[in-house]
Amino acid sequence: MGLIHPLEVRQRGTTSLRQRWKKEGTKPRSINRDIQRLQSVLSRAVEWGVLDRHPLAGLKPLKADKTGRVRFLTADEEVALRKALTDREQNLREARIRFNTWRIARGKKPLPERDGDYLDYLRPLVMLALNTGLRRGELLGLQWGAVSFDAKLLTVVAETAKSGHTRRLPLNAEAFGVLSAWHKRQGKPGPDALVFPGHGGERMTRIDTAWESLMTKAALKNFRLHDCRHHFASKLVQAGVDLYTVKELLGHSEIAMTERYSHLAPDNLRLAVEKVAG
Repeated sequence: MGLIHPLEVRQRGTTSLRQRWKKEGTKPRSINRDIQRLQSVLSRAVEWGVLDRHPLAGLKPLKADKTGRVRFLTADEEVALRKALTDREQNLREARIRFNTWRIARGKKPLPERDGDYLDYLRPLVMLALNTGLRRGELLGLQWGAVSFDAKLLTVVAETAKSGHTRRLPLNAEAFGVLSAWHKRQGKPGPDALVFPGHGGERMTRIDTAWESLMTKAALKNFRLHDCRHHFASKLVQAGVDLYTVKELLGHSEIAMTERYSHLAPDNLRLAVEKVAG
């Protein structure tokens, strides 16, 4: 949404503005969020005496699909993704062996062998995303100081959280194992070091190339890194975890954002209607 001056709201009217946003291809959910932010700013302007009245007072939100896009993995797709991650590392090991064979044949010193797990950041990052539901920015901004191995707890600090609020996530067995092995693999870096650093220890901004290659190997379509977050939430709901708990784990500011997953628990609805049976 482009910047809107309060006078434009008054002169053009809210209907024309919403038509403009729709024409630009903005979805109803996004329009509602933008209008809510604008309403908040205008309320403050009235409070401070900048405006004599609120031009958007009483404006009702557009009807919008609360579910939206929720892409998560089927059981077979999750198996395929995990296999693609391990196969990728095996390919890296084999590539190093072939390269060293080439070097030795030419009288050159071989490079260190690539043994063990987690040869680079991709596999531990994806495994952590599947087990914690962290956003991409939260993953790439995560520092080792936010990981408590003693308490098996991960802290998402306000600076990296989209909501601007700190939240704490218990680590399940797989997430704990991944972080423990990756920490050891990196030589047990200090608390200020990034968990998934880029070149020179700097923060990575994108992993598009590696991700697209992984999706090709796993034969997955329309699955983004962010969808690991949907997958995490979906598995929680399907396991019977209540929406409020899911909201806290995901760091949603409003329960309405979590309700998009409610349809994934059909058994809960079935049990509810059975209670009224004669």
